[in-house]
Formats: sequence, C-alpha cells, structure tokens
Amino acid sequence: MSEKDNIYKDQWHDYKQFISCFGTTKIMPTDIDFCVERNGKFLIIEFKTVGKPISVGQDILLKKLSMLPNFSVWCVHHEKTVIHHPKEYVDICIYPNKKYIPINTGALLQFIHSWFKKADES
Repeated sequence: MSEKDNIYKDQWHDYKQFISCFGTTKIMPTDIDFCVERNGKFLIIEFKTVGKPISVGQDILLKKLSMLPNFSVWCVHHEKTVIHHPKEYVDICIYPNKKYIPINTGALLQFIHSWFKKADES
C-alpha cells in the first residue's frame, strides 16, 4: 500500500455499531463517495465497480437526494482496479430517472466540469 493509499485507511468506518439505533427497521448507514457544493448547488457521485450493485437503501437515498432542489446525483461505474484509483470509467447513471450514458475518464471530467460551470454561474 502506497503512502497516498494509506491516507484513506483511517476513513473507512464499520457502521455495525450504529444499527441498533434504528430499532427493528432495515435501515443501514451508508456513505457517499464524492460530494461538492458550489453556490448552493450540490453534486453527489457514488462510484461502483462494474457488476457491484448499489444496495436498495443506498439507491433509495440517492434517488431522494436527486429529487431535492439543487442536487445532482450520479452513479459512475468503473472497471475493477486498485482501490481508490479506478482506471477506466464505463458509464454514468443519472438520478432520479437512472439514465445510463456510456463514458470514459475524459467524458466524466467533462460532465463534472459542465456541472461546475452551471453551478458557478448561479
């Protein structure tokens, strides 16, 4: 593990200790991989390895967040590679309608840049 990867080591949490807080429900804590704010506009991105589905609960959360004003929510799929360093992006799923668009790294950067440009103008 490189020194750069080691930075992330302490950021992983075991949420099991919090499950009892939610009674007999099926609620499970989740995390968000990428979140930025600009001028009250929010971009949330969940990164998933191709073939690894989003859990039902996380899917519900992402859909609900995408329905809030000023929230853009995407799920980006990537090929399996070294942790925290996806080599090649495959597609982007735009919530709430789950519109899938094939992408690569350059296209993802353009999507993010376009989002920022719109948010920066507000």
